[in-house]
Amino acid sequence: MKTIKIFSLTLSLLFLLTNVKAGKPHPHAMYSVKFSITAFIDADTRGICDGLTDIIADNAKFSIIRGDDMWSFNKKQLVDHMESMSGIKQNCTTSWNIVESFNSYVLIKVKMKYPTFSRYNYVTMNECSDGWKITNISSIFIQ
Repeated sequence: MKTIKIFSLTLSLLFLLTNVKAGKPHPHAMYSVKFSITAFIDADTRGICDGLTDIIADNAKFSIIRGDDMWSFNKKQLVDHMESMSGIKQNCTTSWNIVESFNSYVLIKVKMKYPTFSRYNYVTMNECSDGWKITNISSIFIQ
């Protein structure tokens, strides 16, 4: 009787181990608002670009306003620039806060305080099918 119980238990355990697979984490958990904004800030201020392309929407737009000049970039141009700065740490302190939040939309203000000026990034994020992604960034410089 004891042998039958052990055999049944072993057979059940073997069945479970061969038929049950660990699932991948849900993308929304992986690319949360906090995860995505932190990854962007790490790339921008610390030169850590791992996974940067995953948190930026393909049709994202970027603009920088400095004085009377304005420059516009697409995702590829921004990612290429940030990757060229890989490993370079900016001399600034950074903080961020959510300015506005709706169901699948978040507007975040990122403040980068340098010794002689400040840079503000207004980051728009939308919840996409594979998590929260950056869809727009507008940067301004203030002395």
